[in-house]
Amino acid sequence: MDKVNSFFLFVAAIFYSLNIYRLIQDKDLKGFSPASICFFFVWNVWSSIYFNFGTDMFWSKIFSGLVVATNVVYLYYLFKFRGKGQKNGKNESRYNRISNVRR
Repeated sequence: MDKVNSFFLFVAAIFYSLNIYRLIQDKDLKGFSPASICFFFVWNVWSSIYFNFGTDMFWSKIFSGLVVATNVVYLYYLFKFRGKGQKNGKNESRYNRISNVRR
C-alpha cells in the first residue's frame, strides 16, 4: 500500500512542478486558481501530518513532504505573479504575445 500511495504522491509532485514551470514561464495566473491550490495545500499538509504520525508508511511520508514543499513553492509563485501580465490594461501573457505576432 505504501508503494502505491507514494507513487501517486510522486506523480502529484511532478504535475505540481510542471504547473510551477509554466507559471514561471508565463509570469501570469491565467488558468490558475489560487483557491484550489490553497485548498490542496491545506489538504496535503493535513495528509502529511497524518502519514508522519499515524502510519508506518515510510515512502508516503517522504513524498507527502515533497508534495507539501512543492505546494509552498507553487503558492509563492502564485502570489508573486498575482496582478502581473497586465500592461496598460492589456493582457501580456505568453499566449497573447504569440497571437499578436500572427495578426
